[in-house]
Amino acid sequence: MCSPVAHTLIGLSIYTTVTPKKNLFKNWKKIYFISFLTILPDFDFLIMMITHDSSDHRTYTHSLLFSIVAGYVFFKIAQVRYPSFRITFLFCFALIFSHVVVDGFVGDGFYPSKVALFYPLPYLTNSPISIFDPIDWAQSSGWFYSFATFRAIIKEFIITMGLFAIVYFLKMSRSTFEPQMQNDQH
Repeated sequence: MCSPVAHTLIGLSIYTTVTPKKNLFKNWKKIYFISFLTILPDFDFLIMMITHDSSDHRTYTHSLLFSIVAGYVFFKIAQVRYPSFRITFLFCFALIFSHVVVDGFVGDGFYPSKVALFYPLPYLTNSPISIFDPIDWAQSSGWFYSFATFRAIIKEFIITMGLFAIVYFLKMSRSTFEPQMQNDQH
């Protein structure tokens, strides 16, 4: 499982990709909304903390079905509560589903290490390519201070911040170079 920082940076990368340059980071409520949607699938972790049973983690909330249903629900909430956001269903779905995709790239480690992409079908999947290291969030003592956790979070931050920086740079430079390209064609 990745940290909330990694999921949020992926969500901000999606937001940066689809948002016009002039509107980036204008509305902090939207940034919080994006952060919330990108970590929403891990709310099953709260149940796991109470029950001490990790068998449900990465099942129903880490699925395509949950991403569609929750994406629709939060799209409707955003329409009513924040009409100025101009958020689409596809955007809400992409933010929630990005969490599932990122967790699919976590290497094998702690149970369960795969996601139930097609829940309620009993198939667990993950990518054959491991990008992120597993973090044992369910460990009851000392997980935050372990070197393995620190190293995994730093690795996640470097990868996801690097992706965000690339997306942001491309967004800023594309807007800068477009008028020059149009002038060169005439």
